[in-house]
Amino acid sequence: MADAIFRKLTTEAELSKLASELQIDPANNIFSSLHWGQGRALADQTCFVETATLDDGRQTTLCLHVKTSRSLGFNIAEMAGEPYIQYNDIICKGGADQAAIAHFVAESLDNLKAQNVDALHLHNVRQDSHLFDYCQKFGTLIEQKKAPYLELTNYTDFQEYLATTSKKTRYWLRKIYREYECEYEHYTGVGITYDVAQQAVGLKAAQLKSRGLTSRLFADDENIDKLNRLLASNPADFKCHISMIKFDGKLASSTVFFSLGKKIYYYLLAMNDEFVKASPGNAIMLLNLEYVFGQGYEVFDFLAPEDAYKLRWTNDTFATSYDYILPLSLKGKIYGSAYLKYLRPKLKTAYYKFKNF
Repeated sequence: MADAIFRKLTTEAELSKLASELQIDPANNIFSSLHWGQGRALADQTCFVETATLDDGRQTTLCLHVKTSRSLGFNIAEMAGEPYIQYNDIICKGGADQAAIAHFVAESLDNLKAQNVDALHLHNVRQDSHLFDYCQKFGTLIEQKKAPYLELTNYTDFQEYLATTSKKTRYWLRKIYREYECEYEHYTGVGITYDVAQQAVGLKAAQLKSRGLTSRLFADDENIDKLNRLLASNPADFKCHISMIKFDGKLASSTVFFSLGKKIYYYLLAMNDEFVKASPGNAIMLLNLEYVFGQGYEVFDFLAPEDAYKLRWTNDTFATSYDYILPLSLKGKIYGSAYLKYLRPKLKTAYYKFKNF
C-alpha cells in the first residue's frame, strides 16, 4: 500500500461534504452509509477517512464514522448511526485487501484511544463484512446471532415461493380479502413524506407501548423524529421503502425496508392490535414479497435477531452476525468481558422476570 493519506473529520461542513462524495455501492452494506449519522449532535462524532493506492494499483477509500458516549463511567464508541442501524462495517470504496483494512482500523483505534475512548462496541458484524477478520483477530466476542434472509433467485417468481409457505399462511391472506376492504400501499423515494413515515413508524411505537415494550430506537420521541426525517430525506445512495395495509380504511400494518443494488434490507414491521386476529403482519409481508419479486431484487435480508417468524419466511436460511468489543484500555476490557458478556445478560434476565412477576 502506498500514498496513504489518513484524515480525521469532525465539523459539520466536512461530514456533509464527505456524505455527498462518498456514496456507498452494493459492495458495502446499507448501514455503513454516512447518511445514518447526519442530523445528529456533532460534538460526539468523529469520522476517519483514508485514501491509498493498493499494491495492485487500485485506488481505495476507507471510512469509519463513530460517535462516543459515557455509560456507567466508561467512554464507549459506537457507529454514528446507532441506534438506527443494523450491520456494522466500515465503508470500502474501490476495493481493499485485509492489510489495508487492518492498517486503517488500527490507525482509527489509535486516534480513539488518544481521545480517552475505552472501547469500540460493534453490533452485528457479518462474516462477509470488511471488519470481520480484524474483529475475529483482535476483538472480544460478546454475542453471536442469526440473520435470516431469503434468496429470491431460488424461485422462478412469487407464486413459486408462495407455494412453499404453509396452507395456513395462504388461507389467512385469502381470508382478509373476504372479510375486509383491503388496500396495500407502497411508497419509495420522494413519495415518502414526513407524514407517511410518521404513520408507519408511529404504529410501531404505539404497538410497543401497548405491550409494555421498548427498544433503543423507540426509547424517546427524538429518536423517532430523526428516523422519520431520514425516511423522508430520499438519501442519494440507497432507497427507503414504506408499505401499509389498511382494513376498511384503518391502518392495520406497516413495514419499513431499504434497498441497495439487488438487495432488500427489511427493517421494521408494525401491527395494529385491533386487527391482531386477522394476522395483518402475515398479509403485508406476503404483499411486500410479491412487490420485491416483481422488481427484480435477488435477496431479502430480514436482519438479526432470528425471530421465529423471520425463520419461517426464509425457510430457516440465515447468515451469522457477531457483536464485538475492541478494547482500548483496561476499562474497555472490563466493559466488554465483565459487563457486556456476563453482567448485562443476567440483569436483563432479572428485569424480565421481575416485570412478568
